[in-house]
Parts: sequence; C-alpha cells; structure tokens
Amino acid sequence: MQSSGNPASGNPASETLVSLAALERRRRAVVRAVGRAADGTTNGIIERRLLEIGFEEGRETEVRHVSPIGDDPIAVRIDQLSIAIRRSEAAFVLVEVLAPSASSGGSVAPDGTTGPAR
Repeated sequence: MQSSGNPASGNPASETLVSLAALERRRRAVVRAVGRAADGTTNGIIERRLLEIGFEEGRETEVRHVSPIGDDPIAVRIDQLSIAIRRSEAAFVLVEVLAPSASSGGSVAPDGTTGPAR
C-alpha cells in the first residue's frame, strides 16, 4: 500500500504540508495545492486570484518579508516574482517545506530562519 503522504495522490499527509501563511520567513517550499486550506476548506475565488498571479503547483516559493505592523501583508517570492499577499489568502496555498540547502552558505538562526552566516 502506498503512503498517503504523496502530494500527487490528492490526499497528502497533513504533517508534510503547511499553509504558506504559516511558513517561516526565508524557508523555501514548493507549492502543492492552491485554493485549499490546511483544514480542508476551499475557496474558488481566492484560488482563481492566486492562480492568476502565478501560484501553481510545483513552483518554488519563499516568504521574504512580514509587515512589522500586524504581520499582514507578507511579501512572497514565487519563482522569480515577488508579490505581497494577505495572510488570509496565503492560508489557501499549501506548501511542502524544503530542507535547508547546504549551498545557502548559512546556518539556522535561533528563530528557525535560514540564511547566510553573518
């Protein structure tokens, strides 16, 4: 029997996917579902908007910046495009977090972010 953790199966294991809204700053991830929140709810209007601006399954993403006032909006990189979206919209993008790469030349900071050692 195959593992239900396979994102392509349409029934990914919840522990392997997180919402983009919950992704830690500077952590790389791959988009696995658009228009579906971690709790299983869907929103077709938000899904359409996210697809129009470039959120597609398989594309790499990263939270680059969080607003200092109220943590909203967040700046997100999707491939080479940087955009600002609300956390309420980012909640409808499920991502698979990538392991920190050794080539990033950095270490993991106490807050869990990765980046160049300073």
